Amino acid sequence: MNDATDKDGWVSFHTSQGSELRGRLVRLSPYAAAFELYHPEAVVQSSESLGDFRICLRSRTVYSGRAIVRQVVHTGTMLVCETDLDDTGFEPELVAGRSQPPRLPERFTEFVRQWQPVCKVSPQFKVAVADIRTFLDDLRRWLEQVELGLCVAHGPERAELERTLIDQLAPQVLPILDGLFEEFERTAAGLDGATVPVHRSYAQRHLHPVVLCAPFAYRTYRKPLGYPGDYEMVNMMTRDPREGRTLFAKLFNVWLLQQRSAVAHRNRIEYLTVRLAEETLRALATGRTAQIYSLGCGPAREVQYFLARTELSNRAQFTLVDFEQEALVHAARVLEEQKTQHHRTTVIGLQQRSVQKVLKDAAHNPRLTLGQQYDLIYCAGLFDYLPDRTCKRLMEIVYRSLAPGGLAVATNVTPFSPNRASLELILDWHINYRDAAALAALAPPEAPPEAVRVWSDATGVNVFLEVRKPHETA
Repeated sequence: MNDATDKDGWVSFHTSQGSELRGRLVRLSPYAAAFELYHPEAVVQSSESLGDFRICLRSRTVYSGRAIVRQVVHTGTMLVCETDLDDTGFEPELVAGRSQPPRLPERFTEFVRQWQPVCKVSPQFKVAVADIRTFLDDLRRWLEQVELGLCVAHGPERAELERTLIDQLAPQVLPILDGLFEEFERTAAGLDGATVPVHRSYAQRHLHPVVLCAPFAYRTYRKPLGYPGDYEMVNMMTRDPREGRTLFAKLFNVWLLQQRSAVAHRNRIEYLTVRLAEETLRALATGRTAQIYSLGCGPAREVQYFLARTELSNRAQFTLVDFEQEALVHAARVLEEQKTQHHRTTVIGLQQRSVQKVLKDAAHNPRLTLGQQYDLIYCAGLFDYLPDRTCKRLMEIVYRSLAPGGLAVATNVTPFSPNRASLELILDWHINYRDAAALAALAPPEAPPEAVRVWSDATGVNVFLEVRKPHETA
């Protein structure tokens, strides 16, 4: 299939939030597709895995398979979405318009046509990928020999031996992996945008067989709930990283979760835990229980830490909102466990609501609010996947829902994430990166400039937007 535009083409799919959508195909290649959506209320997120994705040309389905959203552009009247495709999802017979199997020479011609894009992969990129693959293959074989020596140990004894070995090897192995992937990042940074899909396909074909054994890499790429950054991925980033079926898988998983992007996510959680305590103290000083709202709560790790660390959590009341039922069930269970273990009386309410539902409900509210006033409203991670227009609308709603003196917090990943190419090209993890200026532009226009603060953490990967509502504002 040549890279082409087809006026008779359309796509259909389900979003991770349950919406069934159909759009007009505007561009199609063996590795990517772009389409227009004329659904003004549709919420499509970067890095989202679109379910039941189909592409039809001239009333024939030519593609049925995986589609990952790489970019979403809101033009005002429609959404333009760019997606990455798997070349295994195409139906070559239908694309070619043949009703009979082609002869062998025609099959070879088709094979050569599909192979030719590999020639567009830069030699430097091929070398970077080959160096990673060679080292990982050799490391895996060496660790398999090491594992043979552990056969005499079983159960907890073996698990403890494996953890000890990983801790001993990590200081030597991880810097080598850092160097190899830094070269990959440098090479990928110079790619022309038009050639990114073929480079993505090349990297995944050569590296997936060896890297997807790590649990974090596997879940990131597969996106079992249809989107990245789900509650279990957050859990993986905050618990013991020595997970996997083999020593190699465990060691590579440790490397993944020591990357600066994972450290930054843990920093987010610690920051939010401190904020929960500070804003609860502020409300307590006026004799009130703090009202706190989290949009896109996931596993609510910061709330778990808050409950575990201080009795102050008894003076806070939480409304935790997420569109994923599985995340809410998990959060309800672990938070109840924390309350029982630490003898807390904290009131915690959980609501299943999508961003689209939050926007619709607020639009029907005369005050354009979340329904009541809160002392702290935070959205940590959701903005990483939403376009500016949606984020601005959410920030306006959040700001109007603050009590006087209340604080709104939003977080984002900056463009300076050092493993950005690895996440995008190998694991299909796409983020709407924003620097401090871009995040500051999302601040609600009603907020006075002196009430807006934007800052980054020590990693340089996190950027935080804080908006404090003045006390004199009703």
